[in-house]
Amino acid sequence: MTDKSAWWTNEVASYSWVKFVEAGATLNLNYVVTNAAGSPIVNALVTLTTSRAIATFTGSLTARTNASGIATFTLTNTTSNDLAEARPFSPSSMSYWDDSRTVTPEVKFDFTPGVGATTEHIDRVWTHTVKAAGTAFTKSLLWSEEFSGSANSAPSSSVWNVETGNGSYGWGNAERQSYTSAANRQDGTTEGNLNITATRLSSSTTSNCWYGKCEWSSGRITTQNKVSFTYGYLEARIKVPAGVGTWPAFWTLGTNIGSVSWPACGEIDVMEAVGKDPKVHQGTVHMTTATGGHDYFYGQAIMPEALSAGYHTFGVRWMPTSLEWYIDGEHFYTVNKSGVGTNAWPFGPAANGSMPKQFAILNLAMGGTLGGPVASSLTSATMAIDYVRYYSANGLGTVNYN
Repeated sequence: MTDKSAWWTNEVASYSWVKFVEAGATLNLNYVVTNAAGSPIVNALVTLTTSRAIATFTGSLTARTNASGIATFTLTNTTSNDLAEARPFSPSSMSYWDDSRTVTPEVKFDFTPGVGATTEHIDRVWTHTVKAAGTAFTKSLLWSEEFSGSANSAPSSSVWNVETGNGSYGWGNAERQSYTSAANRQDGTTEGNLNITATRLSSSTTSNCWYGKCEWSSGRITTQNKVSFTYGYLEARIKVPAGVGTWPAFWTLGTNIGSVSWPACGEIDVMEAVGKDPKVHQGTVHMTTATGGHDYFYGQAIMPEALSAGYHTFGVRWMPTSLEWYIDGEHFYTVNKSGVGTNAWPFGPAANGSMPKQFAILNLAMGGTLGGPVASSLTSATMAIDYVRYYSANGLGTVNYN
């Protein structure tokens, strides 16, 4: 039978085992062949047949049993990490499958053992190839914003700028809100939170947006020209709002945006969530192509419940040649400089040796190209931020005060 260590049956009688395998990892399968009396059969030929071969593996699909009647298969997963599924999150984990886990596409590869002319379907193994874990690293706190101000106070002006208005074409994304300073308020609790609240406006509003009278007010704050970061690990603990049409984000832009413009300055979206896909958290990076166009790469973490059900910690580890995204301490996506082709990489040293700097942004958009139509029944939504923290990663990381 199959070695069932840390595996899960999808139903008691089936004995079909589901196993997560990291891209690039080794999969070991062990089968015991016995006779009717339960005694091991030596030198029996065991053959694995495959199906749903979306992933790729290398290694022999035949093996003979040893003196203990055990046939061992050692298979290497050669699937590209970029093509692998997102890593599972609680209640699913690397050693447990539950039916609430859904991901598209599913990167499957199934193995069914056979001994002679007999195929042992009860011991087949269904594998899902998932992205490899991020590299372990040591963090050291360098800077934090805990939002510990008094109730109804604005975020600290020594750290945060409050941006207002609807921007050009809804901040470039056809967003429906107009940003106001009143939308950003600390709650004065012991824990300390900043609440960014979007409010549906009445038809009598005098606020005008790119499409006519503004439908929503909301908030957006940045650390531009005050605090920026070079490399390291940046994270925020956030409870995103529920509601179709909401589009909360925690992200960064290069401090040189004024001289080189976007996307040449580089953009790192540490967290984006949209109410129309309540279980999806997305991390994205934007940059220019070799010809000056726009290109981006993104990965998603599919959670077992809506992100709005509670607080989550969203982070990115920024190294000179790589970016790694995390949620609740679990790595789910990586972009390497070597993997973006001829695109410019604005996240490492410039040709003149100057170091890149990125400033932080928190905002709650409504609608727009990613958020989609806003539900007519939605009248308000709040993005709650517990803290923003910045760490060195393995000693690499710098806070810049402008």
